[in-house]
Amino acid sequence: MLANAAWQALIGKYVLTPGFDKMGLRVTEPERMSMVSGQHPSQAFYNAFADPRTGEYNVAAVHQFLSEAEANAQAQLAWAQLNEQARMEREVAKFLGLIKGGVYVNSLEVANGVNSANNTYAGKWAGKKYSAVPDSLIQLKSSDIKAYYNSHKNMFKQRRRVRFRMSCSRFLRPTTTCWRSKRALPRSARSSPPPKS
Repeated sequence: MLANAAWQALIGKYVLTPGFDKMGLRVTEPERMSMVSGQHPSQAFYNAFADPRTGEYNVAAVHQFLSEAEANAQAQLAWAQLNEQARMEREVAKFLGLIKGGVYVNSLEVANGVNSANNTYAGKWAGKKYSAVPDSLIQLKSSDIKAYYNSHKNMFKQRRRVRFRMSCSRFLRPTTTCWRSKRALPRSARSSPPPKS
């Protein structure tokens, strides 16, 4: 349960919230207050502040929690997390409302669905498990493989790959101290004349 909550929080943070921001979906302060007051309680607030005896949302418990949270940092953190969870729930509900309002089924689709639901089909079929067929019964010739390849060449095409190789070299001039000790220089630099000062 904790792993699922962590997974949902990650999806909300990295997938849903950026998408909602792009669409302009936001939970306003009056909406949040209506969730807290119980006019439109979210599941997060309901789970935290429902009366265990009656099962109803308890606004008095919210006020009591907020009065205790003023002095308790952990309670303030819990309140912030509850608000975040309620905000996410409300944004998801708004998004689903948009999707639901945008779905339209025309009369042709309805008629086709009714016909397919009312029609029944009967048939017989025989099946055999792939693992039940021994390999010795299947014989492939190279001509069969070539024919399959020739008829499905597009499946085997690969994109042309281009490789770039960059090399960088720096030309160094030996100093007079390096020139005196030729052992410190590479062979190509030993044969060149000493630099002019």
